[in-house]
Amino acid sequence: MWGKMDRTVERVEGGLAVAAAALVFFQMISVVYSVFMRYFLQHGVPWVFDVTTYLLFFVTFLSMPWLLRYGHHVKVELFTESMGKRQQAFWGMVTSSCGLVLSVVLLISGGTVTWNSYLRDLLMMDSLKMPQYALLWCIPFIALFLIYEFTRSIVQNGKDLLPSRIPSASDADELHGAVWQQDSYGKLSRRTS
Repeated sequence: MWGKMDRTVERVEGGLAVAAAALVFFQMISVVYSVFMRYFLQHGVPWVFDVTTYLLFFVTFLSMPWLLRYGHHVKVELFTESMGKRQQAFWGMVTSSCGLVLSVVLLISGGTVTWNSYLRDLLMMDSLKMPQYALLWCIPFIALFLIYEFTRSIVQNGKDLLPSRIPSASDADELHGAVWQQDSYGKLSRRTS
């Protein structure tokens, strides 16, 4: 199910992360340019502050799906690092489910606000007088990728919750008369008495 679609989404998320990195580089260059112009040529560049502020917004949103996919986002592992694999998978499903719900809310509310700002032709109150929807479009767009990633995480954690090996009917001869136990990770093994 996830094969080809997952590879495509992974490529798009990688492209978004590269775009975010390029925007950070552009921010750095524009701030250096502004400082140079102000202190050496006594000529301020008023648009730099507004542009770098908007770019911070874009960098945050554009990098989110890639960071979520590879687990590079901020995590509090104080409790989970002492848990077993199955407990970590359970709590991973819980947190991913919360993230999924919040991403759906972000999609709906971000989409509504973006659409309303487009219909009302609202402008940002700054030196650029940029339309608000030109900034807000990335919220519902990125929310779609977050929904995908949280769903993928729920499925993966659900797989990790399953026992690693369940004896099949072909194992009947071997299983007959044997006493099996399941450890805290869900793995079955013969009990030694």
